[in-house]
Amino acid sequence: MSTAAIYAAVVLFWGSLYFAISFQVGAIAPEIAVAYRFGLSGAIILGWCIWQRKPLNFSARQHLILFGQGVIMFSLTDMLLYNAISYITSGVAALLLSTLPIFNIVFASIFLGMRIRPPVFVGAIFGVSGMVMVFWPELSAFDLTSASLIGFGLCLIATVSASLAQIVSAYNQRSGLPPVETAGFCMLYGAAFSVLVSLCLGRNFTWDWSGGFLLSFAYIVIVCTVFSWVCYLILIGRIGPDRAGYVSILVPIIALVISTLFEDFRWTILSLAGAGAILSGSLFILLSFRNKTTGTRLQQ
Repeated sequence: MSTAAIYAAVVLFWGSLYFAISFQVGAIAPEIAVAYRFGLSGAIILGWCIWQRKPLNFSARQHLILFGQGVIMFSLTDMLLYNAISYITSGVAALLLSTLPIFNIVFASIFLGMRIRPPVFVGAIFGVSGMVMVFWPELSAFDLTSASLIGFGLCLIATVSASLAQIVSAYNQRSGLPPVETAGFCMLYGAAFSVLVSLCLGRNFTWDWSGGFLLSFAYIVIVCTVFSWVCYLILIGRIGPDRAGYVSILVPIIALVISTLFEDFRWTILSLAGAGAILSGSLFILLSFRNKTTGTRLQQ
C-alpha cells in the first residue's frame, strides 16, 4: 500500500471518528469507553498476528517500553480528550489538537535528533493558521472561565501526550520493533491501564445495547482503531512523526464535511479560506516528501 494511500485512509477514517463517537456520548464513562475500545482492538490485532504466525516473543525490557507507549498513546491521551470535550467545544479541542505537528517537530528534534525540515514547519504553520480561521467563531467565544481553563489544560496535555507517544513509536520502529505486532500489545496495555483508572475513580462498567451504540462501537474499533492505527504507525515509520503528525490538521476538515452533510454545519467565507490554507499546507508538505536514498517522491 502506497504512502499516499495510507495517509489518505488515516485522514478519512479518523475524520469520521468524531461523528461515530457522537452516538456514544453519555452512554458510558469515558474511561470505560477507552478501555472497551482498545481492549477489543488489541485482542483483534494480536489474534490476527497469531493467525498469521507473526513472532510475538518480545523481551521484558521491550514489553516495558511497549507498556509505556500503550499507556500514553492508547489510554491517557484519549481519556484526557474525552474529558476535555465536556468542558470546551469540539472546535476549540480540534484547534488545540492541530498543534500536534509542532510538538512532533520539536520532540523529534530533541529526542530523535531529527533535523527540523523547513517545508514541514512551514506547512504546519499554514495548517494551524487555517484551523484558526475555520474555528474562529468558537475561538472568539472562548472565555477564561474555570471550566474553559480546565478543558484547555486537559486538551493541551492530551496533545503533548499524543506527540510523545508518537516519538516513542518512532523510536521503537527505529529499534526494529514491528509496528503491527507491538500495536496489539500497546492497546492491551492501554486498556488495562484505563481499567485501573476506572476502578480508582469508581466508574461503573456499564454497556449500551442500542443499535446506534453497537454500530458506532464496531466502526470505531474495526475501522478507526485497528485499521487506522496500524496504518498510522506504519506511516510514522515511513515518513517520520513530524510529517505523519500533519494528519491531525486534516482530520478536523473531514469531520466538518461530515457535519455539513449530517449535522447542518454552516460554512462561511472565513472557514472556507481556512480549509484552503490547511489543504495548501498539506500539499506543500506532501510534495516535499523525497526518498533520501533514491530521490523519488514518497508517493510510489
